[in-house]
Amino acid sequence: MNHRAFVIGLCLVLLAQFLIFDYYQKNNVAKLDQIVASLENRYRQLESEKASLAEKVLQLRVIVEKIPPWLLTGFEDPETGFVEFLDFLQAPDFKLVHSKVTLGSQKFNTYPIPLHETDFTFTFKFTTTYEAEMFLDFLVFQEKFPLQVKGLSVKRGQDGMVEGSIMVNLMIPARLKLDQPATQAKTEVQ
Repeated sequence: MNHRAFVIGLCLVLLAQFLIFDYYQKNNVAKLDQIVASLENRYRQLESEKASLAEKVLQLRVIVEKIPPWLLTGFEDPETGFVEFLDFLQAPDFKLVHSKVTLGSQKFNTYPIPLHETDFTFTFKFTTTYEAEMFLDFLVFQEKFPLQVKGLSVKRGQDGMVEGSIMVNLMIPARLKLDQPATQAKTEVQ
């Protein structure tokens, strides 16, 4: 009887160990299933984000390709364009209105296209509106240098002079190296 009790006890101990092992294994499998489901969800999110970014890149390429070539002509080197603008500031039209130029901050943006931005503030004085119109027309409405007007203020000064200041951003695009669109490459080969 001793031998039978020993075998039954051993079987009970082995059964208990098997049940405990089975419980921990099921618990580990459940945790691993949760981790795998979480990683699969994250993978799907990243795939969706990748597709969205690829579509955005295509849209930006289309936008860049629509930029007229005359806008980028002469701006392959942004420093050259900046120096040309400084030469432009030596024109006699600036002296007619006693213009002074102050250079502000400079920054380089890469989105959506590579672009050098430089802030300038022009102060000027005039007695007739014709002088002001000629100055602003000469500065703002010229087509060679892309300027963005940030602000304009005009106030009455002394001795019948009117004083004004205009803040502008000089935006010089850098040349982009783009791959040819697939349709254009096919038509050129034929």
